[in-house]
Amino acid sequence: MRAWCLAFALLTLPAGVSAESPTPEESYGKAKQACEQGNPDACALMGVHIQNGKGVARDLSRARGVFEQACKNGSQIGCTDLAALYSDGSEPTQRLTLATTLYEKACKAKVGRACSSIAFLIREKRITARKTKHFLSFAKQGCVLKNGWGCYLLGTDALERTNQPKVARKHYADSCTFGHAPGCILLGQMHVSGKGGPTDSARGATLFYRACDLGQPKGCGQLGRLTQAGLGIEKSPTKAAKLFKIACDAGDERSCTDLGMACIKGLGVPLDYSCAKKRFKQACEAGNARGCTNFGLMAYRGLKQRKNVRKALRYYEKACAMGDPKSCGFVGLLYLDELSTIPGSAGLAKQALTRSCQAGHTFACDALTPPR
Repeated sequence: MRAWCLAFALLTLPAGVSAESPTPEESYGKAKQACEQGNPDACALMGVHIQNGKGVARDLSRARGVFEQACKNGSQIGCTDLAALYSDGSEPTQRLTLATTLYEKACKAKVGRACSSIAFLIREKRITARKTKHFLSFAKQGCVLKNGWGCYLLGTDALERTNQPKVARKHYADSCTFGHAPGCILLGQMHVSGKGGPTDSARGATLFYRACDLGQPKGCGQLGRLTQAGLGIEKSPTKAAKLFKIACDAGDERSCTDLGMACIKGLGVPLDYSCAKKRFKQACEAGNARGCTNFGLMAYRGLKQRKNVRKALRYYEKACAMGDPKSCGFVGLLYLDELSTIPGSAGLAKQALTRSCQAGHTFACDALTPPR
């Protein structure tokens, strides 16, 4: 994903800015060499490469061993990485207790990520003995130590618990400055919407660009939407489609739907129903309701396939269950028309149309009203 993002970045990087960076293999090799020379922090970095399969074969068991050795040799970064493995939700409860101990020790040694990690566990109520004041204390420590996650947690708390969007903006700005992509995205959204301060779509585009460049696919997708609409950035359906592809291929399901729409409308890419069908299905399988709706519509209309009402119903129902009320309306219309012979279809139609009507879709409300 990083390579694709940089390929796009090269189209627009300011003069004099280099997009070159070491390959994962080079980075792993340097960390391994420094580790063998007795640098425990380098051993921790080597473990991260092994854990993520970057420049070396992925091996969680080996990564854990490397983190344990790094921690034993005095690397508080290694202890933090080890604690992250212990607190990932798949380990026994006693491992979480050990993780907390390791995090606290590393936090006292001024490892910002360790402080932020404790704050996160408190916020998620996985450490039940701690209260909000403890969460804020650890999150602030993480942020002061320039860990963007800690600032991000403070911003989210200001937004969700105390309803202070202006304060949230400040914390998200710090988070983004310290390289935490989700903070860039949320701050970008606030600039585009005007929440907590003035509306500034151009600033939002810059923040989404930074998130994308940091490797966050949702940032690429957000930048694509602004680029497609020409908000705060030059309008370019072609660049937007490229960004949607980058984000979709990296796992952002919403961008898969956006790319499908670009393919079905010929926006920035040639009109291509096969592409649309592939991307809508990809989005749907990843949990995007709109992708399911659009895949169902293609089945109903017989685009790049034979018309299949039952298949359309299946995907409409899936989208409806995932929270897309418009699809609920489509379900209702099918039960009123092509599938009206199915036992209980009238009741199923009324139930689905009512749900869609209550969400404000007038076509569903009209279908509920008997003809005069």
